[in-house]
Amino acid sequence: LLPYHSGAIRYFTEIGLWTDEDTAANDAKIARQDALKEAWDALVAEGLEGDELAARWDEVRAGL
Repeated sequence: LLPYHSGAIRYFTEIGLWTDEDTAANDAKIARQDALKEAWDALVAEGLEGDELAARWDEVRAGL
């Protein structure tokens, strides 16, 4: 799942539908996206391609 856009958060806050729990869940989604990006960049730097890259990415992602 993807994090909410800041404009959507602002709207939901304005209409009273955004809670502290929503903020925590969204922050967790952002942290996951950041971790995935960092892991992907590190994997690409290894120079893997094709099936080897896909297989290794599955392993790395499963560990996050």
